[in-house]
Amino acid sequence: MVRFVDVSDLVPTIPKKRIKVKVLRRYDGFTLFNSTLELILVDKRGTMIHAVLNKDLHVGYSEKLIEGRWFVISNFDLILAMETFRPTPHLFEIHLKTSTSVRKWKALQPKHFFAFARFQDVLDGLVNPVFGVDLIGGVMSVGNYDEDVSPDITWNQVYLELENEKQVFVHCQLPSEYSREFFDGWKTCVDNIIICVLRFAKLEMAQG
Repeated sequence: MVRFVDVSDLVPTIPKKRIKVKVLRRYDGFTLFNSTLELILVDKRGTMIHAVLNKDLHVGYSEKLIEGRWFVISNFDLILAMETFRPTPHLFEIHLKTSTSVRKWKALQPKHFFAFARFQDVLDGLVNPVFGVDLIGGVMSVGNYDEDVSPDITWNQVYLELENEKQVFVHCQLPSEYSREFFDGWKTCVDNIIICVLRFAKLEMAQG
């Protein structure tokens, strides 16, 4: 019988692995050779791991993997995470394949498993830039390369200035694939205070 394994205990030497996890994030990725479906998975203990599926495989279970839902996943490959930027600190990453089994499971935790980094720690270089971080703050300004132009959905990139409760500011850049989602929320928001939550953000050294 295949036993369930905690995500923190996942190593390639376990011959048959089965995990109960929640899909925290689902997004499209690309390599030099193909396009991929990227997943951030978390178990009930809050341990996260990155999972990858080659879209060329055309597996039927890929549409089942909806954000916010829990699944039992078994028969997958586990390889060493070698990327220069990794969304989670886990030493390994899951590679899904055609023979991977995915079944829906009951919710094991109601949590969203946020781990917000302190703004001052980010500015002081105390947060490891190799791993993705969660940030939360009030939106103080929205900009683009051309500061004379009002916010527009056609912008390729959006720059935000976020402020936390201690009046510490960080500057954030949203790439083009997230601009439309941002503006859809921006246009319909009528509140004076707008709170922005960023998950698995990549930290980079500011230029200039």
